[in-house]
Amino acid sequence: MLKLSSVSFNVEMVLFVCLFVNPAPDYGPYELNLYADSSNFFLMLNKYLEGGDPETEVIDNPRAGDEMIDILGDRYPAKAVTKNIELIYFCFKKFLRLGDLCSESLRVD
Repeated sequence: MLKLSSVSFNVEMVLFVCLFVNPAPDYGPYELNLYADSSNFFLMLNKYLEGGDPETEVIDNPRAGDEMIDILGDRYPAKAVTKNIELIYFCFKKFLRLGDLCSESLRVD
């Protein structure tokens, strides 16, 4: 079962959303996090590998520059950030429906 952990936002378009699988699996995706600030979106898919080690996948935006983007007071590589709200919607919809995202889903073309 997927659960929504928290949603918070304010008038400056700052947002944090966390979806998680409960109970968490021994293997595979267990959480999808979105951090948004000033129309910049940073999405993290957390999963457990076969050996139980955690792994995090983020957006792959190869056309972005090498600068760092400030989101909620933390700095993230521009290559891991998008302004494409349709991609974010697609990823959340797919995670809600399947409980998983493939790496290709996180790629910005």
